[in-house]
Amino acid sequence: MHSTRNILRAASTVARGVPSPARTSFRSPHFTRSFIPLKTSLPVSRAFSTTSDSPSNIRRHLPTAAFVLILGGLSLTGYGLWQFYTSGVNAFPEPIRNDLRKALYYQNYGNDREKAVGYYRTALSAAMVHPDLRVDGPEVTGIMIQLGTMFQDMGRNKDAIDVLVMAFECLVHGRTMGTGNDSVKDGLTQPNQQDGLGSYVDEGQSQPQEQGQHGPRVMDGPTRLKTVGIAQKLGDLYHATRQDQQAERFYLWSVEQLLKSHDEKAQGGDQNQEKLENARDQETMKKQFNFDKLPSWMTKTDLGASLEALGGFYTSKGVYSNALPLYMRALSLIDQDSCHAAVLMCNISDALAGMKNMEEATGWAERGLKVGIAGNGQECDEGCGVILYNLGMLHEMRGNPLKAQEYYKQSTQHGLKTGFNQCVIESNKALKRMRESNEGTQP
Repeated sequence: MHSTRNILRAASTVARGVPSPARTSFRSPHFTRSFIPLKTSLPVSRAFSTTSDSPSNIRRHLPTAAFVLILGGLSLTGYGLWQFYTSGVNAFPEPIRNDLRKALYYQNYGNDREKAVGYYRTALSAAMVHPDLRVDGPEVTGIMIQLGTMFQDMGRNKDAIDVLVMAFECLVHGRTMGTGNDSVKDGLTQPNQQDGLGSYVDEGQSQPQEQGQHGPRVMDGPTRLKTVGIAQKLGDLYHATRQDQQAERFYLWSVEQLLKSHDEKAQGGDQNQEKLENARDQETMKKQFNFDKLPSWMTKTDLGASLEALGGFYTSKGVYSNALPLYMRALSLIDQDSCHAAVLMCNISDALAGMKNMEEATGWAERGLKVGIAGNGQECDEGCGVILYNLGMLHEMRGNPLKAQEYYKQSTQHGLKTGFNQCVIESNKALKRMRESNEGTQP
């Protein structure tokens, strides 16, 4: 595996192409956002006679609109059942297919995810020893991804880690049916505790192994993307469970794989061809997934997302010198005038401020603010709110309280205008703190 130093050197080499402004900003507060789904309902009242509930009377007195709605509802139910029984699980042998249908029913319709877990486990155990399935194939690893995602949704992060590590090792080692399934079932439920990724992270990838051997293999494009997505999710899960050494190893592995792939494709000099290949690999990965839809976290497997994830990890640990080149490299991969560029400039400012480089931090924040103001959309709106707050923090730390108050007030007004409530709350807290501090220093 490439060392952290090598990964950061590779990131910073390209990042040098991003022009640096005269100055830049500070560490942003962790603003979260949530969306409340719009609930709509169409009440249907009984408008038929109360004297008789026979089918003929019901139909006679039932309003036409209500009758149409009932027929429509029956049609949708029939379509749902048809879709349920003709979904991707039909790719599995019959006994496994039946367990998966029950798992999907209890997960999506029966409101009993514990029962769904049991059926998924039964299906997975059977799939891993079935002579017609490969443990590194899309069917078996698809069950693992589906189960791991559900475990995370249930708040069972440790169980999610166990299942997704199993999927990761199957994909990276390419273990197939008949060449060690017992060892797969018994040995993959926990990662190598001694050295994290252990033998499945290598200095590059070896050739596919002969039967009976379990070394790393060369992965095709869709398999590489799938494995990178799992590695990033494992990094998130390990970080959430405060196992930071493991988290770092999985983040580094995903970045290493994507840097290698990006650099290989970039040698041809055709960026459009690289984008086309990535899109084709993404589409193939989605088609190979045998359940309703690929989890959203599996689709965030581009190099920029991996660099940002690793940069965010180092920022959360206060290792700003490692985060900075990763954010810079991520910025070099996107449109410099996009809303996401403004967010990355905010992150760069954050890292520089953490390194006590307040002048450059302020410059990057101001640059991000200009980009964000010129753009449209929620990402730009929220990015501007955070940057305005950060500029207030930076000026306050630099001993310029009047300028700090000005930015805090702008942040408050921006939050009110865009509906970014947390921005309003944090900015008002800062203004209140400054007022109380001034009152305490007055004679």
